[in-house]
Amino acid sequence: MVRNILLLLCLLPLCLKAQKVDTLVWNYQNLEPFSQGSLQYQVLKKFNKFLPYHLDQSLRYTSIENELAVLETTYNHTGGKAFLSCAKIATFCELKVNGKTVLHTNNYFHPWEIELTDYLKQGENQIEAHFIPAAKMELEEKYDYLHPAPNDEGEIEIASLVRKPQHMFGWDFAPRMNLIGFMAPVVISTQTELFKNPYVKTLSITANSAIIERSIELMASNDTEIVWRIEDEVRSLKSENGVLKWKDTLFNPVLWQAGEINELYEEQWSFTADSVRSTKKVRYGVRKVALIQTPDSLGTPFYFKLNNEFVFCKGSNVVPLDVFPEKVTPEKIRNLVLDAKEANMNMLRVWGGGDYLPEYFYTLCDSLGIMVWQDFMFACAMYPSDSSFLKSVQDEAVYQVKRLRQHPSVVYFNGNNEVDVAWKNWGFQGLEKYNLTASAQREIEAGYTKIFKGILKDVVHQHSNIPYEHTSPLSNWGSPENFNHGSMHYWGVWHGNDSLQEFWKQIGRFNAEFGFQSFPSVYALNQIESNSPLSLDNPNLQKRQKSYIGSAKIEDFIQREYGGFTDFSDFVYKSQLVQTKGVGGALIAHRLASPACGGSLFWQLNDCWEAPTWSAIDYYGERKALYYKAKVVFAPQTIVRDPSHPSDFYFLQDDIPPVNQVLELNYYSFDGKLLHRKDYPLLSSRKQEILVEEGVGDFLVISLGEKNFEFIVRDKEPNESDNASLEIISLNFDDEIGTGKLTFKVKSFVAHLQFYSEKYPLIFAENFKHFLPGEYTLSFEIRTAVDALDKETIKFHYIQP
Repeated sequence: MVRNILLLLCLLPLCLKAQKVDTLVWNYQNLEPFSQGSLQYQVLKKFNKFLPYHLDQSLRYTSIENELAVLETTYNHTGGKAFLSCAKIATFCELKVNGKTVLHTNNYFHPWEIELTDYLKQGENQIEAHFIPAAKMELEEKYDYLHPAPNDEGEIEIASLVRKPQHMFGWDFAPRMNLIGFMAPVVISTQTELFKNPYVKTLSITANSAIIERSIELMASNDTEIVWRIEDEVRSLKSENGVLKWKDTLFNPVLWQAGEINELYEEQWSFTADSVRSTKKVRYGVRKVALIQTPDSLGTPFYFKLNNEFVFCKGSNVVPLDVFPEKVTPEKIRNLVLDAKEANMNMLRVWGGGDYLPEYFYTLCDSLGIMVWQDFMFACAMYPSDSSFLKSVQDEAVYQVKRLRQHPSVVYFNGNNEVDVAWKNWGFQGLEKYNLTASAQREIEAGYTKIFKGILKDVVHQHSNIPYEHTSPLSNWGSPENFNHGSMHYWGVWHGNDSLQEFWKQIGRFNAEFGFQSFPSVYALNQIESNSPLSLDNPNLQKRQKSYIGSAKIEDFIQREYGGFTDFSDFVYKSQLVQTKGVGGALIAHRLASPACGGSLFWQLNDCWEAPTWSAIDYYGERKALYYKAKVVFAPQTIVRDPSHPSDFYFLQDDIPPVNQVLELNYYSFDGKLLHRKDYPLLSSRKQEILVEEGVGDFLVISLGEKNFEFIVRDKEPNESDNASLEIISLNFDDEIGTGKLTFKVKSFVAHLQFYSEKYPLIFAENFKHFLPGEYTLSFEIRTAVDALDKETIKFHYIQP
């Protein structure tokens, strides 16, 4: 859907010339010259390995973090104007041109630009970038107290004083890797943008029309009359404060929808000045979003309406995709978003302790109908409120809101992750090391109001029509009454003493975080330990466990649910089963509780390295058992079993189709005999209970069209795997396209059958399934290079009831 818009600008002062852009290449010590990337990443490339918690590597990276680094380059100036810019700098940098300081930077989250014309000479110019470690800035000396930042693993907690991704100072899913350097290319160009920040805002939607408002910022110092044309229509407008706005009505608009493949509107805006034309393509979606929090009979709801319709949010939390952002390729982003789409997710939360994601991520979400809950980058710490810090936050917020508002997928801005709940519940006020006097506490609380209830709220409302709240969660899980109000992060199982079953009972009005750890694939763990056997006692693996809770809790729950494990690979397998039983059960409970429950976003979708975490997809893209459970529970039409009442089955669907459907219920014995079959008509409703006959058979398969939903309906204690029950028949793999098929024969019933390889990361379309006796074929892909793959490299785990 393309509409060409020709904007004729009568702007003689804004003459455009051919743009010349040079990318600077930097030199530092004995490293290879580079145009972008942290100094730590240059070390990684030089030594070709990443073992940050092996002693030699840890010291090498720490020394970079704590020492002044001077990068050098030259620039040949041929005359005329020159503008230097960089999209992302980590973080405190003094830039010098021919010995003169031209720029100080202090914020990773927004671009930096400066005109260099007056500092350059004709010919060769010397440029230096002096990176000052955050620890050397003595930021904490400005205050009479320390700002609590409990995830900071440094000697002094300063993470919250530095505007860069907070996880770089250390987190429970990530190593400390406090990156320094240019995280994007530094370029010198002969001109700045003539116009920027195009935006198409949906003002209203009716049954057959939508009113939109287009706007664009003009880089001009004076207001100007502008003639613009849309096809055959010509209008004359005057910019206001450098912004041009115009309204239009779209008849029978195609609305942007969650959960669907969306075809966005595309327009080409062409600007002409002094006979020179500049163009920009603009993509937008037409949609209205609202966050509903009007008190009801249960308490305070928290749910989204898209185009005036309630939408149940199904998804997960996205953490940084790699310890080193430089390693994140468009392909890796694409794989993650497509994996989320395949798992029937309609919302992803970009978590506030990491980074705002690249444009490509949001563009994919636009097309695939995945809503984005966007945190501002503040998490689990107390932040300062001096004038320079507030100015930095303001600049960051304005840039990010103007960048992201154009994406129809971005439906919510959230001020921070767990800052409010941390202040009120984590006991910072009583810890002597912080020296939080009554005056200091009042200052922190006032600062919170200024940033999260002032600056960020005002920026979002001024520059977009996207909903905003100051924090998540709005309620803390410590009190039962709190589950009736607002957003919830439930951590009573992992961080508390709750049983696994509480995942299914503690249901918030919107569940934005909840999780349980599991180990990644054996393949992933082999990448960090090749010299010693894998085990829970392996010191290199122990260093990857960053949670203070440790792996003992996983062992305890495996013992409770499965009676223990036989070896380390069995431990990995059962850690994923335990995670799925708890968190997967929560996904079901949340969806069953809709619409009182507005959404279910489990913690967490992905990993930034190889480690035990709460993820559903590991660092190499292998899908854990939880991923496959989410794929079933989040399906537009699905059948689930209430985890709190195992005899209760339900049919759930996002939308109500006009034609009734019929389910087919097939009851089997474990040896594969069909014992009973029954048709079950469905009503036109989003939720319908299915009456299942008790005491009939061992295994129930409920079919809806070509989809099968499978349940063990006879209670028996699980037995350990017996390899004689399964035989791999063949494996066919096409290494050119990276896909294959695995054919196998099941001799007796197996539950939670997992296929994997210790040599390659196998990504199956389906895995951890139940199988009656018979022959089956599963498809898979491998996203890395493959030397040799045959059926002997395939291993498996399962449980027999």
